[in-house]
Amino acid sequence: MVSNARCEKCPNCTLSKCKSGYYGNTCNVTCSPNCRAVPCNDCACEICDPTSGICTNGCDTGWYGDFCEIVCPENCARKFRLQDVCDRRNGACIDGCKQGFYGDVCNSTCSNGCFDRKCRQKSGACAEGCIQGRVGVECTGGLFSID
Repeated sequence: MVSNARCEKCPNCTLSKCKSGYYGNTCNVTCSPNCRAVPCNDCACEICDPTSGICTNGCDTGWYGDFCEIVCPENCARKFRLQDVCDRRNGACIDGCKQGFYGDVCNSTCSNGCFDRKCRQKSGACAEGCIQGRVGVECTGGLFSID
């Protein structure tokens, strides 16, 4: 393999290419540090597209976007430590939301009227009913007594 600081020529390849971690016409741009690295296989070990810089193997856990430049929403639930917490393309939470939150990116808060602040992940409707004195799907209404 013939190489300089950022370009290399593989023995079985016809073209020179950027070393892993770089992209651009002269291999002078660094790939995002949040691109997921994979073990090299012969000369195939790019972590980002050599032309565009888009991460080719996905993002490190906790990041999303073409360049893995956006942090996953903080209220995403995580079932397994090494598993991705949000969709690489749109940031939607893969395992749903932490208790007390709902929505695709878990940016909406469950009603204070929900029992144990548990609500349905998509709609925000209270999952286990209302606390005492509250009524309605989201437990936002109050009970009124007439003497």
